Amino acid sequence: YFCTSACISMGEPGSRVGDADPLRIGLLQNKSVIEFEPVGGAIDLCLGEVCELTANAGDGLDWSIKAYSGICQFYNGDTPVGSTGDCEASLSWTGQPDVGVKLPTLGYTFGRGEIFVVPAPSNRFHMVLEIGLEEYLYGIGEMPSSWHAEALRAQAIASRTYALYKAWVYRDLESHQARLDSCACHLFATIYDQKYIGMAKELEGTDGYWGDIWRAAVDDTSGKAAVHDYSAGRAIEAYYFSSTGGATENNEDVWGGTARPYLRSVHDPGSTSWVETFDHAEFASLLGFEVVGEVT
Repeated sequence: YFCTSACISMGEPGSRVGDADPLRIGLLQNKSVIEFEPVGGAIDLCLGEVCELTANAGDGLDWSIKAYSGICQFYNGDTPVGSTGDCEASLSWTGQPDVGVKLPTLGYTFGRGEIFVVPAPSNRFHMVLEIGLEEYLYGIGEMPSSWHAEALRAQAIASRTYALYKAWVYRDLESHQARLDSCACHLFATIYDQKYIGMAKELEGTDGYWGDIWRAAVDDTSGKAAVHDYSAGRAIEAYYFSSTGGATENNEDVWGGTARPYLRSVHDPGSTSWVETFDHAEFASLLGFEVVGEVT
């Protein structure tokens, strides 16, 4: 059943069921260099506690952060700028979402939240985005925004539920060393979890027409998630996909482990098709033409 954030059980202390704490979204993993570009305004750059650099949109500089033997530094092209330090950095900005950061490696611009660089194994680093739950959902690129409004609302609820579940699983990242090593995140920004494309989704279509429709679906379902008695009032594992081949699978038959009562195999016939026959005159009339000629 569906439940608003007001009635979802808080569970054990520190569990994540709402958006009071930001999600950590894994943008890039295990890198020694990441290029970035300010878009629409100024980006403040901090390395550790030192915040001495500002990247400005249109400044003509090729910005990046690079790591050598576990030490990081910002660069303009091949020229190091600012101080060196441990690979703990941040990129922050005001004027969201009109101002943001583009990551050429991904081809996406992120206009909401704050970006952090955190140490990773082998003297490399991860790049993560900290962002509130609802703002995160604005950038989910899992369904065409041209689909029916109810389908979009269902997708918003599924995506919110999935994010809440993964945030609860990794609610204490410091106790999950493998997750820290792999991404230091609650969710990956790829289809490994959910495809997060930032402003590409929000600005989709002419003048953001389709992006507005998707944001409306998120707003219309604000605070709603799928829960089950089995999950003790917390968000369920809301797996979803584009097609099933006719039926879903029981969770234990795919991943093993304990059977989940909300992940049972169900029949899924999929889409249907039909054939309708018209004569030329009727078909022309339906299309608004006077004549439809035969192809010879």
